Amino acid sequence: MTSVTLVDVSKTFARQATVLEGLNLHIEAGELMVLLGPSGSGKSTILRLIAGLEVPTGGRVLFDDEDVTDVAARDRMVAMVQQDGVLYTHLSVRDNIGFPLAMRKVPKPDADREVEAEASQLGIRALLGKMPRELSAGHQHSVATARALVKESRVLLMDEPLATLDARIRERTRLEIARLHRDLGTTTVYVTNDEREAMALGDRVAVLDENGVLSQVDTPRAVYHKPASLFVAGFVGELNYTTVRLERAENGWWLPLGNDRLLVDRSVVSTRPGLEAHLDGAVIVGIRPEHLVVAAPGTPFTECLHGTVGRVEDAGSFVQAWVTIGAWRVKVRFKGDQRPVSGNLIELSVDPHHLHFFEPAGGAAL
Repeated sequence: MTSVTLVDVSKTFARQATVLEGLNLHIEAGELMVLLGPSGSGKSTILRLIAGLEVPTGGRVLFDDEDVTDVAARDRMVAMVQQDGVLYTHLSVRDNIGFPLAMRKVPKPDADREVEAEASQLGIRALLGKMPRELSAGHQHSVATARALVKESRVLLMDEPLATLDARIRERTRLEIARLHRDLGTTTVYVTNDEREAMALGDRVAVLDENGVLSQVDTPRAVYHKPASLFVAGFVGELNYTTVRLERAENGWWLPLGNDRLLVDRSVVSTRPGLEAHLDGAVIVGIRPEHLVVAAPGTPFTECLHGTVGRVEDAGSFVQAWVTIGAWRVKVRFKGDQRPVSGNLIELSVDPHHLHFFEPAGGAAL
């Protein structure tokens, strides 16, 4: 297994279009690292830099402690699965999968055994005699993956491999990718702009913003529950947020929202030391839709928000609604058989421990 490290990597294309600048990222040997971000954030460029298909404008690319910055792509022992999963249309599935082995002049009996082993692992052994035009999109992707896996590689790169598949095939294939990584243990770098894929697959997730800046690298759970910035919080999951003015209270802080004032007590204050600098000043406060719940009878007003229900949408396993609280319009996700009625008043309970706070300038987490 091989670790991958990018040290102060920059990439500028023609006309001075800078995609990456001073990027530092370490991928542990054997981990599945997901690069997550919007289109144009430089995810695929990072993959191509690791593969050797692009040369950095500045910085170094290391495999373990070996500097491979100037090593040609063919000599890096990297396998790559791309979005379109292009197959050789004139070759059978067997020959498509075995193509890297043929290029290495592996004896045919040995190559056939390896092809059949990979095909069996991916559940496509029955397709070995078929041609690419006879395959579904999902099976074509599986063949492209098997072809990458038989290639002698230190690192496996996957560039939005599920983007063109429909939802059911995408979910099934995602499970297969996770199983393969668990079984093989190959260092894998996976690119996507779908946070659900990132959360489901990654040992860790590296989130890039629209400017190619690495915003956070952490486990999926940490990225979701402890986002490093307003951008990360909004890109990974959903977040209701607004700007408020923090006011001092006897036992903590007041958060004025609409016609209500939420009390943020000392137990929360102690976990957010950065908020002290914003006392009596502006701060961005956010909360996820699932953390707003219908208040139980007798809940203190200092723990509640009062609003009017707007549009209601039934998603089957849950209901979501937009609620107007003063000038703030929030999304609320209801569980079970709760179904708010559009136009009705509603009282929502807020656990201050679920609140997120961010700098008003720049959006860094506080």
